[in-house]
Amino acid sequence: MTIAEAIDLVNRMTVNQISDTDKIAWLSDLDLHIYKTVLLPHNIHREPEFTGYGPDTDPSTTLLVQTPFDQIYRWYLEMQINNTNSETARYNASVEKYNAAMLDYMDYVTRHYFAKPTRVRWW
Repeated sequence: MTIAEAIDLVNRMTVNQISDTDKIAWLSDLDLHIYKTVLLPHNIHREPEFTGYGPDTDPSTTLLVQTPFDQIYRWYLEMQINNTNSETARYNASVEKYNAAMLDYMDYVTRHYFAKPTRVRWW
């Protein structure tokens, strides 16, 4: 899924007035979180090192999480939109769906990749 596809999907599924610039910033935050807490600890590198997206990032840029786990982006964007609009019930529903999607992705990564060994110092 690309940045443009994620934004188009959430715009079709959720009526909102949030700018695409804000949505790109949210996608950047999410992918930075995934990169630092899921991919790096499992020694899944990306060259060059991932530093996020900005307003000048090409909308055809591919996001880090691919099919069949890319629904993470829809639920994350919906969660942020609902939070911004103070729609508590919708926010809670999208949080549950986002958390389930993220857990599914993290379980997949954990099952298919070994975590980087860490050095333990006993002194």
